[in-house]
Amino acid sequence: MEEEEKKSKKKQKNKNLSNKTDRDQDDVEEEKSKSQEQETKDKPETDQKKKKADHEERDDLDELDDDDDLDDLDDDEDDDFDDEEEEDDDDKDEDDDDQDKTKKGKEKLAQKPENQRLKNRIQNLFAVIIVLTGLLLGAIFVDVAQLFQAQGLSVKKMQQAEESGVIQVGDEQTWILNQNPAIDMTVVNDPECGEKCDVERIMLAFKQAIPTLVVNKVDYKTEQGKKLINEFDIKALPSFILEDQIKETDFFEQGKMILEEKNDKFLVDNGKARLPYGKYLVMPKFDNASPILGNPNAELEVIIFGDFQCPYSRKFQESFNEVFPKYKDQLKVSFYQLPLSTLHPKALDAANANLCAMDQDKFWEMNQELYANQEEWGKSQPPASPGASPSPEPENPFLPYARKIGLNPTEFKTCMDEKTHMPIIQNDLKVAQEFSINATPAAFIGDEFIGGAISTEEIESIINEKLGTDS
Repeated sequence: MEEEEKKSKKKQKNKNLSNKTDRDQDDVEEEKSKSQEQETKDKPETDQKKKKADHEERDDLDELDDDDDLDDLDDDEDDDFDDEEEEDDDDKDEDDDDQDKTKKGKEKLAQKPENQRLKNRIQNLFAVIIVLTGLLLGAIFVDVAQLFQAQGLSVKKMQQAEESGVIQVGDEQTWILNQNPAIDMTVVNDPECGEKCDVERIMLAFKQAIPTLVVNKVDYKTEQGKKLINEFDIKALPSFILEDQIKETDFFEQGKMILEEKNDKFLVDNGKARLPYGKYLVMPKFDNASPILGNPNAELEVIIFGDFQCPYSRKFQESFNEVFPKYKDQLKVSFYQLPLSTLHPKALDAANANLCAMDQDKFWEMNQELYANQEEWGKSQPPASPGASPSPEPENPFLPYARKIGLNPTEFKTCMDEKTHMPIIQNDLKVAQEFSINATPAAFIGDEFIGGAISTEEIESIINEKLGTDS
């Protein structure tokens, strides 16, 4: 009995110990869960509780060493302890990873202000560069509008200014930086000429080519204006005179072809520069060698420069022919040949035909025929070139008009083939160049210059004004 009672007590004790072990294990798991929730803060306390529970379990198990029945239980408990230790190691690794992440996060937070400061410095540097660039551009281009409307000035000119650095030009102030010297340009003009003598656009073009240009306008009626007209043989207005310093500029090498050197200065050739005249001070000489249309003793002269293949010349001539009969006793008309061969390949032959008709006193008759049939003869084929295969020689396209107006065809053809009147044509071209006439039609009615085709009414109005009569 005593033995059974003893065994019973041992079994009860083992059972109690097993229940205790289960409870302790539950406590461990509960503590582990709390440890995961509270992370690093509660972990030391959780570890302490686990160690205490381990010691209590081990003390209880020591009491069972003498009993063979507890061997298996002890082995199982040892396995549980090993599993728990492995779990503890995993938890430590996870904690170490969390600590590494936290450390890196702190390092990034520490680096972020430094990156922001570097970014701010770069932005500030760009801001300074922009401000300095603006100041530089402002120093170079102060009052751009005046640069184009008034006069530009060079560094040399600025060095001669007062310490204020402001250079006074008339009532305005202009600043410009340029390494070319200041170039003085004198513009001789008639302030009362109106739009025909307006030079604003011309000056814009000059200032684009010569930024350091300083312009001085002179009225042709003043003493200075008259002196310049005589000194430079000025025939028309506006005229442009440049100082000798123009040779020191970048413009000179390219622009010297339109400059005529006179008296240590340079006069701009308006004809070569394609600059129109608005007022002529001298008229082309009335060519008495060519046939006169109208009254040879009339005071009002009309000089026409024409190209027989130019449609605008034809239009002008047709308008003039309508007006002429009314004023034929008050006008004397002369005609200058101005064939623009680069534009009109048959114009030179037509000019020759007109002069060959002059030999038989039919100048103005041929003049009208050439304009009236411009499209017809303008389309005719030119003669075959030398060395080409033999072919029937085409008839002179102007012979039909010669026959129509009663010319001797043989004499007319001989005159044209020999180009008898080329010297007259060359002389007319020279006169046109001297007066900067490079387009057709062009005409003078008295001292009134007409460039381009105008209506019959406009021609009549000019004639009445020059004659001092009403329409």
